[in-house]
Amino acid sequence: MPLAATAELACRVNSVSAALLLYNSIHTFKSAKDVLVKDAPGVDVLDSIVVVACLATVNVFAGSVLCWCLSFGRMLVREPKTTPRKCC
Repeated sequence: MPLAATAELACRVNSVSAALLLYNSIHTFKSAKDVLVKDAPGVDVLDSIVVVACLATVNVFAGSVLCWCLSFGRMLVREPKTTPRKCC
């Protein structure tokens, strides 16, 4: 996100920031593809549309904030790898 914020002011790092945004949104595009193939369009499709719109308008800071929020949300919802032990 700091690079995206810098890209808002300096155009030289804009292409690097856009490439990082595209790389960080790969999971969103994969989820959107899976949802389109299996189910009705959902939130993942809308998120991918927003990322494409941010890249088209060269507004990478908004897209990077979106990807950060999506990553943080996935981390919170993720299942733990180990099951908790029962005490009794």
